[in-house]
Amino acid sequence: LPPAPAALLAEVRAAWQPLQQATAVATHTPPSPAQLHAADAMAERLLAAAEALTAALEDGSGRGPMHVVNRSGRLRMRVQRLAKQALLAGLLPAAQARAQAEGAAQTLQAFEAALAELEQAPLSSDAIRAVLAQSRGQWQRLRDSLGRGDGPDAAAGRAAIVRESEALADSFDQLTQLYEHSMQVLLG
Repeated sequence: LPPAPAALLAEVRAAWQPLQQATAVATHTPPSPAQLHAADAMAERLLAAAEALTAALEDGSGRGPMHVVNRSGRLRMRVQRLAKQALLAGLLPAAQARAQAEGAAQTLQAFEAALAELEQAPLSSDAIRAVLAQSRGQWQRLRDSLGRGDGPDAAAGRAAIVRESEALADSFDQLTQLYEHSMQVLLG
């Protein structure tokens, strides 16, 4: 890699290590709200580093159409981020929960804009359109489940958030693969 992306990759690795250690500990002992908050901060640092690396690689590639592949991959990340924010909003103390809920609202808007961009992208096929339509339905089910995370049936609401976000993330994996294949066909 050229020096600038190599430095950004080093930042991604540096951000990943403490988060990986924190998740390893959490698999053996349920985390406290403070540990959840700390892990969330580590995850946000990793996300910022990964976004910077992705942008640098995209800019350096000279391939504008690759943007649609990266946008699809980012939507998968946004689904996971939204689920994390919604779930943490129900587990953290009030001030931190409000911050998570506000973050979820921003993630929701960013997701909606990016999904609309993919739906209007010129790079398409019957398979891409089918997965986009499926994703739109899954997105609506995830949005519906977000309002069920509180109240007397909170456990079922949280389970629905997990289930729907995982299904949607899987669809974006599939969509990203379809875009990559289409790019390979176009670029030879």
